[in-house]
Amino acid sequence: MSPSAATRTEWNRRLAQALVADGVVADDTVTALAQEAAATSGTSLPGLLVRRGAADPQVVLTTLAHLAQLPVVDLYTDGPDAAALTALPAVLGREYGAVGHRLQGEQLVVAFAEPPDTDDLRSLSAMLGYVVAPVLADAIAIDQVLDALDSAAVEPPPLPAEGLPPVEPTAAAPDGSPLHIDDLLPYAVGVGPSDLHL
Repeated sequence: MSPSAATRTEWNRRLAQALVADGVVADDTVTALAQEAAATSGTSLPGLLVRRGAADPQVVLTTLAHLAQLPVVDLYTDGPDAAALTALPAVLGREYGAVGHRLQGEQLVVAFAEPPDTDDLRSLSAMLGYVVAPVLADAIAIDQVLDALDSAAVEPPPLPAEGLPPVEPTAAAPDGSPLHIDDLLPYAVGVGPSDLHL
């Protein structure tokens, strides 16, 4: 999961210090949750703080955004574009704790649950073919978008055990034999179709 372990640890430390200093969360509570986030793959401290009711989601998000100097997007009121969601596949979104938010030309605005590091932004940009512009969003909202994408993904039906049935030719030569692909164009022209789609 993005960001790297060292970056996550540093952001968790800074977020914990700020929330304790502002009197939002008790030191022992945030320390225990930070340890749990560090020990559990795919779990962010901001997400744990909100899920456990230790802090208001808006306070966690604005504090983290202030520390990281990143803009914030509210996915509940300003949902992602379909094109941006398609540009960042859900499997990568889960790995990075992020969803595509807006596609603007060659730039993909990506909403992250935690501030990404520069290496993550570079590698994600290279994988996706867009310049990734990071913003922060509520970790639970990101999880909900990813869950919705997962449930919307349609698996192709399994093939029957005996395989696919043989394909019957639809066009035949005058003698009834199947047409070879090289013979289809002359056949189509001879039949006189109004529109050719090969």
